[in-house]
Amino acid sequence: MKEAAPEQAVAPKPPAVLSFSLFGFPVRVRVEFAIVAALLGSMGGATSAEIAAWIAVVFVSVLFHELGHAVVARRAGYHPWIELHGMGGLTHCERGEATPPATWRTDLAIALAGPFFGLALGGAVWLANRSLPALQSQETARDVVRDLLWANVGWSVLNLVPILPYDGGLAAMAVLGRLFPSRGVRMAYQLTVVVAGIALAGSIYARWVWTGYLAARALLASLRVLRFDAALGRAWGLWDALRFSEARAEAERATARAPDAFARARATEVVVFACLASRDAAGAKAAYDSIPREVLPSALLRAIVALDTGEPAAAGALFRTVEPSLIARVTVPMIVAWATSGWEDRAMAWLDEETFAALPESLIGALAEALRSRGCASLAVRVEELARRTAAPLDLSNPVNR
Repeated sequence: MKEAAPEQAVAPKPPAVLSFSLFGFPVRVRVEFAIVAALLGSMGGATSAEIAAWIAVVFVSVLFHELGHAVVARRAGYHPWIELHGMGGLTHCERGEATPPATWRTDLAIALAGPFFGLALGGAVWLANRSLPALQSQETARDVVRDLLWANVGWSVLNLVPILPYDGGLAAMAVLGRLFPSRGVRMAYQLTVVVAGIALAGSIYARWVWTGYLAARALLASLRVLRFDAALGRAWGLWDALRFSEARAEAERATARAPDAFARARATEVVVFACLASRDAAGAKAAYDSIPREVLPSALLRAIVALDTGEPAAAGALFRTVEPSLIARVTVPMIVAWATSGWEDRAMAWLDEETFAALPESLIGALAEALRSRGCASLAVRVEELARRTAAPLDLSNPVNR
């Protein structure tokens, strides 16, 4: 079962030393991009001219690679922009109102487009080198061609190795997510741990400092994600067992282990739900306010906030965008907990006719059954009345057990 997932808001763009537009794609170059490229180019006692040539090669190659991602992302309905930073490049795929839902094929195509563009540029450089003797007769030209081939062909091949967060890992995640919907993402990180561990061992043996650093970075990042995922899974398990205080504590531990703002928001939402179920309104507000600003809370949490602030129409519109099983997973235990612990008035205020019209029949039936089983007759009657009023027939034959 899927958990509540926050959405990525438009994050503020980091400062850039150079900004321009290429084929309609905004491009931002951060100062650390040039610094890291210069450091890599200076290895082996390179001259100033050779370092400058290497920076130019890296700039063109990384930009062309990211252009591949951006072209395919725009065709898929995204609004991409490119950022060149210390570790290479990143194409940000921002969604618009008309952006269709992402599919595994879309994710796979976007991931593979960058390496394929790099291979195409490398192939063009190889053909030019074969066709133009002048490129082979000058030492500087030979060095530039060699660097271009490595930066495009060599790096593209390495980038296709299934290690997250690189393109091969993203491609593997798309395929594994399609084959194993409930655990494909976790499997992609587990695959990264195995492959990156092998790559790190090989790099240490061969004394490849840079590839060893990249492998170690990917390995540690994936281990952190897996630890976070395990903690968040335990929090949801405790929630399902109606152990709200323990679920809150485990979600807070997951928040501390979060690898990024998006993951931290996911864990924080469980803290909010657990606080509400435990009738800790102040704790819920504090947790909600701590959600990173660059991450938009999930539609489910925004619907719950709308209910709590007396906006049933907004809540109903948001509920229509959420998976019914997830609505039942969160709201049924919460309302039942309120009905049995002194917040019955708050639960009654949530049971609004306008909101009920947006709820799936299975959830209404499950809620009525759960309330009756806990002796909350008045609320159960209210649910049944609203179901009749909104022409949503109750189906109590297969309630969601809580």
